Amino acid sequence: NCLMSIKAQDYPSHLIEVIVIDGEEKTVPQKVEEGVSKSTGEYICFAANDTELYPDTISTAIKESLSLGKGLVSFNSGPLLMDKGNINEHFVISKDLVKRIGGYVFDLSFFHVGCDNYLWQQCDDLGEAYHSENAKMIHNHFSKGAEMDIIYEKGWSKNEQDRRTLVEKLTKLNEPLIKIMEAKVAA
Repeated sequence: NCLMSIKAQDYPSHLIEVIVIDGEEKTVPQKVEEGVSKSTGEYICFAANDTELYPDTISTAIKESLSLGKGLVSFNSGPLLMDKGNINEHFVISKDLVKRIGGYVFDLSFFHVGCDNYLWQQCDDLGEAYHSENAKMIHNHFSKGAEMDIIYEKGWSKNEQDRRTLVEKLTKLNEPLIKIMEAKVAA
């Protein structure tokens, strides 16, 4: 369904390069990195096998990226959680922004869970993140009733470790801001 939805995009098909990275031996960030290394375009679209894009998802996200000057545009797969934990499940990101955040779409120290949250915070801190209400997609995630298959089981098996990694990474990312705030309070 994911591949069929990509094929049905209203974005010019000659500008879409589909790269599928399969297999259970690699983490999600490793698979994304492999795909990015093989890609030739200016933007990366992350759409996992459990997604279905609306026909205008990619064109809408690219238009919003260009018109708003945002390097990361996340897709709308439904209501956001209170903690915005699902704000950046699938998205388009410019390769230029990927270089600015260290050269990787997802930090390779993650196994699966939380790598999208960390990416969002990195980009948001640079003023480069935008959650689109218009770039819609369907996310057939197991938490929304889909089957928990072997890929999900593997991806979520390190859930607690990934959550600890996310807290550590977000803390380090925000340390300069915390020091500035502490200096202002001390003054």
